[in-house]
Amino acid sequence: MIVWVQLPALKIHFYHREVLTTLGNLIGRTIKLDYHTLNQERAKFARLAVEVDLSRALVPRIWLDDEWQLVEYENLPEVCFRCGKIGHEAVACPSINPVVAPVPLLTAGGSSPASPQMSDDPNPGYGPWMLVTKKTRRNPREDQKKGKGDQEAGNQALKQVSKNGNKGPRRRKGGNRC
Repeated sequence: MIVWVQLPALKIHFYHREVLTTLGNLIGRTIKLDYHTLNQERAKFARLAVEVDLSRALVPRIWLDDEWQLVEYENLPEVCFRCGKIGHEAVACPSINPVVAPVPLLTAGGSSPASPQMSDDPNPGYGPWMLVTKKTRRNPREDQKKGKGDQEAGNQALKQVSKNGNKGPRRRKGGNRC
């Protein structure tokens, strides 16, 4: 399945074709890079089309430049936030068994990962934040139908144009023109 993904707040030095393609390949197989992303016209997020394997879990984040880079998916159907797969929700997840998740613990000698610990949250990396829904554009024609805007002034202007045959306002004969 080919999906559009967004990498929100991606640092600008990653906005190069080769780097973005490599990042997309970490998520799935990069199919296409967004035109605005390549031209660095959209600084809020990088956008790319990626082919994902439906039998595998979605990638919620990527370790990049010593921090987690979130991955957001556009217009996906049902997504399970327990196992990360497309096609069912968490209440109907076939993998209801508890999951062992590695949780780093502080040790006396400093901060180093310790043995895996049981987590109440089956996968803290998945959640509704992963899904992006496209915002609907406002239609000015619909606003006019609903009576919004200056309807009367628009009607007056339309009458004036139709009277004059689209020649503009009438002028008096013999009057001064600037």
